Amino acid sequence: MRSLPAALTLLLVACGGQGGPPAGAGASGDGPPLPSEERMTQLDQELAEAIGERARRIEAAPEDGREYLELGMLYEAHSQHDLALPAYERAVALLRDDAKAWYRLGLARARGGDLAGARAALERTLALRPDYTAARLRLGFLLLDAGEPAAAREAFEGAGDLPAALQGLAQADLEQDRPAEALQRLSDPALREGAAAALTERLRGQALARLGRDEQAREALARGRGARPAFADPWTREVSSRKVGVSALLLRARKLLDRGKPDAAAELLQPLEERDDARVLRLLAAIVARQGRYAEAASLLERAAALEPDEPLVVVALASALEQGLRASEARGVLEAYLESHPGQVEPWEALARLWEGDPGRVIEVCLRAEEAGVRSRALALAHGEAALAQGRAEEALLAFTRATELDSRCGPAWKGSARARLALGQEERAAQDLERAESLGEECADLRAELGGKR
Repeated sequence: MRSLPAALTLLLVACGGQGGPPAGAGASGDGPPLPSEERMTQLDQELAEAIGERARRIEAAPEDGREYLELGMLYEAHSQHDLALPAYERAVALLRDDAKAWYRLGLARARGGDLAGARAALERTLALRPDYTAARLRLGFLLLDAGEPAAAREAFEGAGDLPAALQGLAQADLEQDRPAEALQRLSDPALREGAAAALTERLRGQALARLGRDEQAREALARGRGARPAFADPWTREVSSRKVGVSALLLRARKLLDRGKPDAAAELLQPLEERDDARVLRLLAAIVARQGRYAEAASLLERAAALEPDEPLVVVALASALEQGLRASEARGVLEAYLESHPGQVEPWEALARLWEGDPGRVIEVCLRAEEAGVRSRALALAHGEAALAQGRAEEALLAFTRATELDSRCGPAWKGSARARLALGQEERAAQDLERAESLGEECADLRAELGGKR
């Protein structure tokens, strides 16, 4: 069992004995709510240390409500909700006029099933910050859950014409047995787009069912299954920034990279650059590759490959970085070396075939070697088919494309390739059937249609 950080051990003693509060419960009294010693040893080391540091600061300034608010957000960010609640309770006792503290308390109470307490906290939030629309929306949906549609309606009407507010009003219509009004409200085009669309469908389905339009109701309910309200909530988004540990940093950096912000992602991971952690190195490599620094990406991936020599995706990423850095020959060498000892891995064979694009003979050779090693993949079958067609080997291409359709019957490019091969072999009727299948899967086949028409 992992030992506790020393500072936290001392704090546990000060707040109720070496064992601390019972497992899953916070300490009683005015001190910071802390996990039990047993529970603490089960937490991520960096999270345990962050809790210890925050608790030490509270011990040094026990009347600073902001420290309790931060502790609550730290707990909430890591799903320690039973500890977040007493931290927020203590925060509002010290910060009577802090809207954010009351808001977090309201959500924590609601999560614990205390709807009356949650309502009081959210109403206090709005008394302090009437312009914080997310609190008004949360209050509205809370009141719907509590069976108070009239009060919920008042909350939603104060939130303007936001999609979530209109959906809340439609739900209140349904609760008050006014399905036609709900359906009319849900006809607003803004509710049929983006994140709002799924919940709109669910509510439409409920309204249609009440109106006896069962078939339409079933279709709408199926499209909206599991949908929940979606709206901007900066104070809740802020909680996620309190996550600690490598995994949390990697997740935040990945989101930044996916949003097209590689510089911000790199800055976030800068403190981890010297760690021998393959996860960190792989993401750093993706970031610097996005910035066009392919040599640096390759260097990072070489370090990652040394740490995870059996991981195929590391080798594939390394080969990609080398290729982007105009070192295709080295990239092929890396993949060939890996495949000598790991011939059964699919991704490196696919990457090697891609690296030989433009040389059909080499592509076919790679695909045949992969097949001999027992590797079957749709991507390799497609590559084999295209390369065979490029060399005028229509029968071989047809076999490859057929293999691709056997591996994935909904692969449009495979059916289109099969049609091309059949046309080359003079099998017009079968080619027409394959073309119909390809078009049904979204493939554009106008040129092939014209060619087929000319042969009939």
